[in-house]
Amino acid sequence: MQQATFIRQASVAAFIGGGSRMVLAFIPWQDSSPWLEAAAALIDLAFLLALAGLFVATARRSNGLSLLGILLAFAGVASILGPDAHAFGLDFYWVGGTAAALGLALMSAGWLFARVGPIPSAIAWLLMLPAAALPGAFAATVPGFLFGAGFLLAGVWLIRQPQEATSWT
Repeated sequence: MQQATFIRQASVAAFIGGGSRMVLAFIPWQDSSPWLEAAAALIDLAFLLALAGLFVATARRSNGLSLLGILLAFAGVASILGPDAHAFGLDFYWVGGTAAALGLALMSAGWLFARVGPIPSAIAWLLMLPAAALPGAFAATVPGFLFGAGFLLAGVWLIRQPQEATSWT
């Protein structure tokens, strides 16, 4: 597979996952809804592909903070993939979501310091953290919307990047 092809696929995943997450932010969550669980799982898979594409596209110019952030974000998103789980007294959706949000914030801060990556995405992901302190329903809606918006903007950035025609095989 060509690196440019992978980046294009990651950008499409970022568009689909980000746009879908922005819409899902306005739909009340119901734990017993199979279609919501399936939609969330597909969105999370899209986020994983988008994160991999962001890593490939920024790795040469990023710093350690960005790498740590992307690894934490990847682990957080991967841990919430599938039905919500509770084990060892922990709500794994809360733990994974928090890890993903903190990872995106660290990655964003690293990008801002290094002046690489999709800066509009970084801003959306950094704004997501204080938005979680908003009162009532806004505490879930606004951060979820910003989470998705960051990925949608990352998709725009990825598709605009000049791609090297190198093969990984």
